[in-house]
Amino acid sequence: MTGYQVPGCNGVGAWYHQLAKVGLLTCPNSPIPAGFRSGPYWGIGCSGHGGFYLARA
Repeated sequence: MTGYQVPGCNGVGAWYHQLAKVGLLTCPNSPIPAGFRSGPYWGIGCSGHGGFYLARA
């Protein structure tokens, strides 16, 4: 699974999780799932922190 932080939990924030798949954006500090590698970088993803798209290993 991979995820990203979304508003919730009385303003503290919560993580939204999705099953990993090719082309899914993963944010900093999120682990890269087995069978995948980090692909192209998107600098404004993950609320401006930047993120990587998943690619097949």
